[in-house]
Amino acid sequence: MTRRIYAYTVIGKDGAPWQRKVGRGVTKGAGLIKVGETTRRTARERIRQQLGTAYPNLEGVTILLDEAAQRTDS
Repeated sequence: MTRRIYAYTVIGKDGAPWQRKVGRGVTKGAGLIKVGETTRRTARERIRQQLGTAYPNLEGVTILLDEAAQRTDS
């Protein structure tokens, strides 16, 4: 069983502002990214399972990362 890691964003969330406390300060940024792990053959299959109804054919979804979760030199 091969594990894959993936990351994606969806239209409308790709520029959404966010902030969080870091120590005594606050870090701010823009863009929400979903990161996950799957045993599916491709990240697209897993993302379609998650978002298939809301985003038919994954229109509006940008896949940022889809690669094997295990290093080849290990």
